Amino acid sequence: MAGCAARDPELVRDLYASLSPQWGRDRHRAYIPASDAALVGAWFRLAFGLQFTLAVRETEAGRPAGVEIRPGTAGDLDSIVALEHAFTEHLRATPSYSGRERRSDDDVRGEWAGTWDDELYTHFVAVEGTRVVGHVLLYRRAAGDLGATDR
Repeated sequence: MAGCAARDPELVRDLYASLSPQWGRDRHRAYIPASDAALVGAWFRLAFGLQFTLAVRETEAGRPAGVEIRPGTAGDLDSIVALEHAFTEHLRATPSYSGRERRSDDDVRGEWAGTWDDELYTHFVAVEGTRVVGHVLLYRRAAGDLGATDR
């Protein structure tokens, strides 16, 4: 428990992501001195403490050139299924090693059924050329609900 031999937090993240698959395990522990906030932060972001963040923030103007943002439709469902699977595989791989299980296409489709008919939800997709490359589902919380403002 001597700490960490590297000083650059982002290098530590990159090294771990590159080397850890060779160690033959998918669960690891990291002992980092609490006095080194940058290293603690790097390991924390590697899911040694943080796996998901729910947040509210102001939107920012702009998007990458060649990307169109449009309302999603039920016709985008195959793309959503593919993105769900890609996200799961990303989380299961290094450096996260999430135990998240891959869901069947039918399970993902069932979860999304009726989304576009429900007034509580607004779905947007990011399209590059003819390919959906991202999406976001926004929803309205009732006034007074935890995290919702009165505006």
